[in-house]
Amino acid sequence: MTSEATAPGDLAPGVMTEYLTDDWGLFVRSRATLAKFRSEFQDVEVHDSGPFGKLFRLDGHFMTSERDEILLSRESRSHCGARASGTGARTDRRRR
Repeated sequence: MTSEATAPGDLAPGVMTEYLTDDWGLFVRSRATLAKFRSEFQDVEVHDSGPFGKLFRLDGHFMTSERDEILLSRESRSHCGARASGTGARTDRRRR
């Protein structure tokens, strides 16, 4: 496969781009495109990137990678579960 990522909105060939606002976004260089196809519903891409290893994109959005565990720390995941169960302590400090 090629090293060029050409999803709509990508900054340049080989630079995967996901804009979060008009002013900033995430940019990851693709070493190689490992898979790229259109399913019945979505565009699917798998890239080899340096810092994140194999990176999965769906419709041009970063979904997950081999090395993104640091972005999903145990603490942030446990707060979501505690809040969803209704038994966890209140984590926001705002008065209601």
